[in-house]
Formats: sequence, C-alpha cells, structure tokens
Amino acid sequence: MLTDAVLAFKLLKVGGLLIFDDYLWKHEKNGQEDFYNMPKPAIDAFVTLYQRKLTVFGAPLYQLYVRKTAA
Repeated sequence: MLTDAVLAFKLLKVGGLLIFDDYLWKHEKNGQEDFYNMPKPAIDAFVTLYQRKLTVFGAPLYQLYVRKTAA
C-alpha cells in the first residue's frame, strides 16, 4: 500500500487528487488488530512523509482524499 501510494503520487500532477479507500478498514476485532493487515498505518506513513507536498481532506465513510500541492 505504501509503495503504491508513493508511485501514484509521483505520477499525479500538482492539483490532482489521490483517493484512498478503506482507510479505517480492519479485519480483526478491536484490541486484536494486525497492523500489517490494515491500510491505515501505510496511508498515515505516506501522509507523514509527504506532508509538505499535499493537503489532506476528510471524506465520507472510509475514504481519505489527498491533493498534491507541490512536485
């Protein structure tokens, strides 16, 4: 997931949107989560690494929108 986000961001033009789905999805019950089996940690790592080149928008349900603001 993290690699996919980085590669997609490189292809995205400034002003473009990158939309992550299933941001809050998890397969396991609360307290038993396997963080290697969830999209949220990878998406959060991507946002942290690229925070100076993007703006994050909240989105409905389990989505997260990111707009590229710099190359």
